[in-house]
Amino acid sequence: MQPEFGYFTLWGILLFLVTMTVLTAAHEYGHYKVARLFGMEIEEFAIGFGKKVFVRPMRQGGEFSLRAIPLGGFVRTRGMVPEEDGSEVNIPNGFYSKSPFSRFCMLLAGPVASIIAGWVLLFGLAFFGGVGEPKLDPVIGGLAKEGAGYKAGLREGDRIQSIDGKPIGSFFDMVSHVRERADQKLNFTIVRGTETQQLVVTPVKDKAPTPVLDSEMKPTVETKIQGKIGAGPQVELTRNNAAMAFTATNETIREFFRRLGAMFGSIKVLRENVGSPIAIVDGTSRAADAGIVGMVGMAGILSISMGIFNLLPISPLDGGQMVVALIEMLRGGRRLSYKLQNQIALAGVSMIVMLFGFVIFNDISKLIAR
Repeated sequence: MQPEFGYFTLWGILLFLVTMTVLTAAHEYGHYKVARLFGMEIEEFAIGFGKKVFVRPMRQGGEFSLRAIPLGGFVRTRGMVPEEDGSEVNIPNGFYSKSPFSRFCMLLAGPVASIIAGWVLLFGLAFFGGVGEPKLDPVIGGLAKEGAGYKAGLREGDRIQSIDGKPIGSFFDMVSHVRERADQKLNFTIVRGTETQQLVVTPVKDKAPTPVLDSEMKPTVETKIQGKIGAGPQVELTRNNAAMAFTATNETIREFFRRLGAMFGSIKVLRENVGSPIAIVDGTSRAADAGIVGMVGMAGILSISMGIFNLLPISPLDGGQMVVALIEMLRGGRRLSYKLQNQIALAGVSMIVMLFGFVIFNDISKLIAR
C-alpha cells in the first residue's frame, strides 16, 4: 500500500535542505575534479543559490562559496557561455576551448559522482548498520501504520497461528495466503504474549505489480498485483561483513533500477511513483522519523536518483549537454551553430518546465485527494 501522502515536519524540511546540499556538493565535486584534470579554469564552486554568505579562495584558483538558498549548486568554469561569434573557443583554459571529449567527461563526472556517493552511503548503511536476513517463523517483525494489518489490530511480536482455519507454519505461509486474497476479509488467529486473539484483516491490492517473494522471503524476478497487509517478518542483523554488505548494496540498487524501469513502462505506475520536491520533503519527513538509518538510506537513493536524472538527454541537464558534446565529437570537433545551440537549450528548458509542472501537479493532486 502506498504511504499516505502529505506528511510534513519542519525537521523533515530542514533535513531535506541539508541532505540535498550535501548530495549536490558530491555531484559538483565530480564536475570540479574532472574539470581540473582537463585543465579547465574554475571560477567558482558554489553550494546553493542566491547571495553569497561565505567565500573562500581555492588554492588552485577560483573561489568556493556558500550561498543563501541551500538547494542546488554549480561549478562555473571560465568561458562556459557560448558567444554569438563563437569566440568562447578562444578563451585560454575555458570550457569550450577544450575538446568535445574533455567536455563530455567533465559533464559525465557529476552524475557518476552522485551514483558513487549513493552507493557508498548504502554500503556504509549495510556495513555499519548490519545486513538484515528475514526470519522465517510467522512472527510480525514490522508493520506499516497505514497498512491493513496495523489498522486491523496486528502488532509487532504477534505470532500468526492460522488464517481462515489454515495453520500457518512460516511467514511465507502467511504471505502466500494473503497475496491471493486482496479485498477479502481474512480471519487471523494470533498469539500475543500468552493470549490467543481473533482479528479480521482485509488485504489491500497493489496499485502496481511488485516482486513475488520466495519461501525465504527474498524477491524473485516475477512481479504481479498482490494483496498486502503491510507486515514484515522479524529480521536478524549480520554486522561488519563487507561481502554481505557489498551484495546487499548491489541488490538494493538493482531493485531501484527495476522499479525505475517499471515506472517508465506504465503511465499509471509513473504517476503513482514520480515525485517533485513536495514528495521528496514528504519522504524525508518520514525517513527522519526512522532515525539515522532512514535518513542515510533515503540520502543514498536520492543521490543515485540525482545522478540518473542528470543523465537525461535534455539541456540544460548534464545529459543534454553531453549529447551536444557527442555530436561535436562525431563532427570532428566542429561546434554547432549558435542558433542551433539556443534552439536545443530552449527546447530543453521547455521540457524541464513541463516535466516539473507534471510532477508538481501530480503531487498536489495526490495531496488534495488524500
